Amino acid sequence: MTLYRQVLLLLLLLTVVSLSAVLMLNIKNSSESLRLQQQVSTESALTSLGMRLAPVLQPYDRAFAESTILAAFDGSFFRSIEVTVFANDEIIRKDNQAQPAGVPAWFTNLFEIEPVVAEAPITNGWTEVALVRVEGHPGFVQAQLWRLSTDLLTFYGSLFAFFSLLMMLALRIVVKRPLEQIENQVNAIEQREFGYRIPLPRTRELRQVVKALNHLTGILSEQFKANASQLLTMKTRLQQDPETQVANRRHLINELQSRMSDQQPQAVVMLSLHDRDKIRKHYGYKQWLDLMQQSVESLRQVFSDQQVMIGRLSETDFAVLIPVLPEQDLSEPLAKVAEHMDQLHQQGIAPLPSSCALAGVPIASDDSVTDVFTRLDQALRDAEQQGQNPWLWRSNTEEQPLRSGQEWVNLLRQRIARQELQIRTQPLVAELGGQPVHQEIYAGIKDENGTPLNAAIFVPVLEQFDLGCDLDRAVLAMLQQQAPFETPQVVNVSLSSIRDTQFLQALAEVPAAERSNLVIELAEVYLSRDYSAVQSFVAVLRSLGYHFGVDNLGVGTGFDATDLKYLKEIRPDYLKLAAALCRQVDEQNLTLVAGVVNTARNLDIPVYATAVEQQEQLKALQECGIQGFQGYINNSQQGG
Repeated sequence: MTLYRQVLLLLLLLTVVSLSAVLMLNIKNSSESLRLQQQVSTESALTSLGMRLAPVLQPYDRAFAESTILAAFDGSFFRSIEVTVFANDEIIRKDNQAQPAGVPAWFTNLFEIEPVVAEAPITNGWTEVALVRVEGHPGFVQAQLWRLSTDLLTFYGSLFAFFSLLMMLALRIVVKRPLEQIENQVNAIEQREFGYRIPLPRTRELRQVVKALNHLTGILSEQFKANASQLLTMKTRLQQDPETQVANRRHLINELQSRMSDQQPQAVVMLSLHDRDKIRKHYGYKQWLDLMQQSVESLRQVFSDQQVMIGRLSETDFAVLIPVLPEQDLSEPLAKVAEHMDQLHQQGIAPLPSSCALAGVPIASDDSVTDVFTRLDQALRDAEQQGQNPWLWRSNTEEQPLRSGQEWVNLLRQRIARQELQIRTQPLVAELGGQPVHQEIYAGIKDENGTPLNAAIFVPVLEQFDLGCDLDRAVLAMLQQQAPFETPQVVNVSLSSIRDTQFLQALAEVPAAERSNLVIELAEVYLSRDYSAVQSFVAVLRSLGYHFGVDNLGVGTGFDATDLKYLKEIRPDYLKLAAALCRQVDEQNLTLVAGVVNTARNLDIPVYATAVEQQEQLKALQECGIQGFQGYINNSQQGG
């Protein structure tokens, strides 16, 4: 029972006892007063009757005496009148033993009234001729007492109801409302929501409790902000070039290796600035810094896709990682960058007419990082033979021609329409050999020759031709055919699905009993591409009873986990680190992982690692505080 109800019941009980005592006291006093009134009335009636009987008793006239007694007798006031005539010892008596009308028997038994008796002799001269005895009827007092009791009970009952409502209202304001606010704040702290504050109540004891809770909430909020700020500073220092605010060489190479491991179709473009020493010597460092920053801005304007990463390789060289379609030619974007660089000279930012050279190459399936940059260096040297701000796109002419983008679209649409998808899963566990926390779904297809193709190969096609929603709905339909599941299944959704109401309708059509075993996962990069759409999507997921997580966390160059403000707003059920952070377990990456884990822990959000392949790698990540992992190491453990 709540404190509010306990206090209310105690006050109501005290009120009932108090009013009952007052009621009983009033009834008792009224009873004495009514009995006294009856005694006075009885004695008055006795005197009057004696005066009227005296003339008819000497000489004695029985008939006249009886009529006189009968006239004086009133059954509502007297129980009996008795006259004893001394001349012949005759007794004349009238009685009324009836109970008072309308008075319950339990009341007469509860309040027994002693009858009032009065007697006196009747004299004729100096001679006593008779004795008159009058007994008052207690029923008269009980009837009056009953009417008075019902009136008092009605009054005190109304008074009790009024006081009860008044006490309920007062307790609600003084006790219940502050206690509810304290409970809400405790729940908010438990849910890691630190923006909730309670207005100070008037009750002194509760006021001290509220002050303490508000102070604690403020401390926790500041601690979370400090952790998030430290993480942002740390990531900026470890992953960002301080002069141009793009990825540094180490972070860029890690991301390139991760994308190559996932077999994502990529191209690399390099911009190499000329005459650094000459510009710095004759025009100053500020001129050189402006040239670098404007060159990076030119790359951002031309390669504006959110999955593009720009990084600095050296003092003069910048590289761009670009998801591409098969056989996509980047000659046109390279020409636009070169045109922008020409404009920099016209604007006075580039002091020399020719300020750079540009080259781009696609990444072959069997390339290593060294192979990629070797071909890039050669392409740059060849481009520099072509004149002012030259550029060169060099395709892989040695490889067999691949299908075009439209051929990819036709193949994908055909496989999706027929639901000819290859579904495989990868478990996420809390410890080696443990039961899966969930199974992540990976969708692929087979080409015309039956060769398996994983989704990473055709993701650029899905993004460019807006086929992601169709694929996600097909995966969802295939999973429903296999339901129910013992382990939650994780479905990665595309940004087009997040924006598409038809996909939300498909989620709504999933039976409610199966939704707890279906987890939706979205990439962190979507938060920067369309945050409002993500917020709306998450709100619908919550209303439908789905859990969701954010993956590929910590490698973005814009709106990402370095800030973590979005975590307080959308509150995902878990976070998954990007493979680029987990594969290279050096000191810098582990420092970032620990920072993300500590900040997310303040919100009670678990952090999981991906692409875990080796025992040493797993041990290092677990020391940073990750609460689960997935990767090849689970497959090898099962195989062993």
